[in-house]
Amino acid sequence: MNIKNNTYHDAIKLNFDLMEILSEISRSSSTTVAEYRRIQIIIHYHNSNDSFENTAKRLGLHRETVSTWYNIGLIINRAWENMLNNVLNETGHAGNKLRRKRLAKKLIADKPRSGTPVTYTLRQYTGIVKIALQKPSEYDRPITHWTARELTDEVHKQQIAPGISQRQVQRFLSQADLKPHKSRYWLNPKIDSIEEYELQVKELCDIYHNAEKLNSEGVYIISTDEKTGMQALERIYAHKPMISGKEELIEAEYIRHGTLCLIPSFNVATGEIVEYYIGETRTEIDFANHIKKLLKLNLMLSGLLYAINLTHMLRKLLLEL
Repeated sequence: MNIKNNTYHDAIKLNFDLMEILSEISRSSSTTVAEYRRIQIIIHYHNSNDSFENTAKRLGLHRETVSTWYNIGLIINRAWENMLNNVLNETGHAGNKLRRKRLAKKLIADKPRSGTPVTYTLRQYTGIVKIALQKPSEYDRPITHWTARELTDEVHKQQIAPGISQRQVQRFLSQADLKPHKSRYWLNPKIDSIEEYELQVKELCDIYHNAEKLNSEGVYIISTDEKTGMQALERIYAHKPMISGKEELIEAEYIRHGTLCLIPSFNVATGEIVEYYIGETRTEIDFANHIKKLLKLNLMLSGLLYAINLTHMLRKLLLEL
């Protein structure tokens, strides 16, 4: 179909998984300008049959660039599931999420430049990973976590890969899905009996797995959790709306209006919140009163209440309901 000498093209209709990972890459600070523009073109044609000329004008690109990446997008979309399955079935340390991201990045990357790349042996690769998995203090370094610079320096010192660049060390860490400079808090579970714990976990997982089937039979699986310390914040200035070339700007400074606690109960099969409590406290009495209100909804004629980490006081209150 020709309108004003512009040829319109079929929408690509991206695979949901591919659409999700491309969107994630486009928001990453490590994404290059060229990669971002290629993703823009592919995502633009997800639900559009616009002409190359109009798209090029809208995105500020050349028509040939739009044409090239529209056609590449079609090919990637058709082959995505097969390529992804092959990548996920490969051996290696990287998790599935990272493998998906690497595959998508590889498909939108520049072609390899001419010249023979420097190669490293498997022994060198594993030697670098081994150091990264050990504490810096074991190598007499006065730091708690490895940085790429410190790790590269130790690799040189150990003569594992003389002359290797910091960037190449970072690539090896990325391939192994290791981030030695990062950490997060972890709450170790207090387990008295591992056998009893595994039985409880299996039973709960089975219930969640069958939630939709049970819901269709009139058996409702309700999950209750809590969110504490929710701050009621008021920005001291209004947001600045999004404009072309700039995202919405949110004022960084704010006024505190106290904190609230939320105890919601939701239907596992549908995600619907069927009952909730919001207040300034979250005592045993608050939780027991919430469960009492939940039971009054008569969602089922009989039910089974699972509760973990109960205090003696809360256990007593629940038994009195």
